[in-house]
Amino acid sequence: MGSCTGNVKNPFNEKYLSCGGSSGGSASCVGSKILNCSVNTDTGGSIRTPAALCGCIGLKPTYGRISRYGIIPYNEETDVVGLIVNNVYDCSILLDCLSGYDKNDLKSVHEKKKKYHLVLKKYEQSEIFKSEKPLKNMKFGYLSKDLLKRYFVDDVVCDHYDMVMKNIKDMGGILINTNIYKLVEYCYIYYMYSMIVANSNIARMNGINYNIPNINNENNFIAKLRSNLIDENVLARIIGGSIISSYFEKNNKKINFRRVFLIVKNKLISRLNNIFEHVNFILLPSLPRSNNVKEGCNMDISPSHESCLKSEINSEKEHAQNNNKNNVCVENGDMYNKYMREIFFIISSITGFPSIVIPSGEFTKNLNEPQSFQLLNPKLNEHELLKVALAYKDKMGVNKKLLHNLENKAS
Repeated sequence: MGSCTGNVKNPFNEKYLSCGGSSGGSASCVGSKILNCSVNTDTGGSIRTPAALCGCIGLKPTYGRISRYGIIPYNEETDVVGLIVNNVYDCSILLDCLSGYDKNDLKSVHEKKKKYHLVLKKYEQSEIFKSEKPLKNMKFGYLSKDLLKRYFVDDVVCDHYDMVMKNIKDMGGILINTNIYKLVEYCYIYYMYSMIVANSNIARMNGINYNIPNINNENNFIAKLRSNLIDENVLARIIGGSIISSYFEKNNKKINFRRVFLIVKNKLISRLNNIFEHVNFILLPSLPRSNNVKEGCNMDISPSHESCLKSEINSEKEHAQNNNKNNVCVENGDMYNKYMREIFFIISSITGFPSIVIPSGEFTKNLNEPQSFQLLNPKLNEHELLKVALAYKDKMGVNKKLLHNLENKAS
């Protein structure tokens, strides 16, 4: 979302690296060891993006695992309370405190919560954890390099992804090739729907309850109030939602965006459930490209956007026939800047499955940017994600590498 007080500094490279958003301030504090942990919200990657860029663990739990009561909604379908931490045990203790059913949240999960820190402690004391193969018999689904390239992944991230797979295999993990298609279309639909919902939600935030600016002319009071008190990046989302809605109304095209979103959600859940019949986790990159920099938000409605909606409303056969006429151009670099930075994060956001970003302890050579990877698994299985995070950070000496880079940067 951006900050009204200026850009946050990345602890590993204050001059050239972004902290991401919208929890960039929290991730910067945790990554620089000022704080041990922070509680944030994640809609489409607002926890995991900053965690990846600041060398932290970023956990987005199952949708409904932690109550959202009291938070300001951005998109109620995907808003989740999650955590940014340095230490896996801190994450487990916080999850113990925050998770559980809450009658004040209609989407709160009734499932009995686990004692996450006790699960971790038992795993750490087990013989398998102390062995050279702490991930023995755990099955990890991965994406092929060709598929990663289609999703804007650059060579630096591909090489790091291969290294993580090798490390997981050396630790006893079993790697199984899997596929998740149509992420570009899903990403478009997700952002279009989110902007429309955000336009409605943010429109209620006028600032009158907290601060009234010095406005003399009562005729343009509301206009001045919103322009003075709402950050330009937030305004971009409001305007984007308005443009999308008005575009289809103007062209007499009645589309129930929530219905389209739910179709996408059910298709993606079905696909992931099929994958999880064969694997325990899905291994994904965090961000598709290294050297991430912050850019403005732009919104452009074109026939390509419409084809994404049609692909979910029409049959697969109809979409295949129309694909050549209204194909989404995945080679367009500008599309990445507008929509695709969180292409791997929206899988978890749309489906409500839990995911975690784990720093690998590796850094890019030119900008000292922390490298990380993401894991997904079935709903309400956060304890399994924490086990892998604990084992990987322990065996790969991640904490020492992160601290070493922080100290070198400071000196």
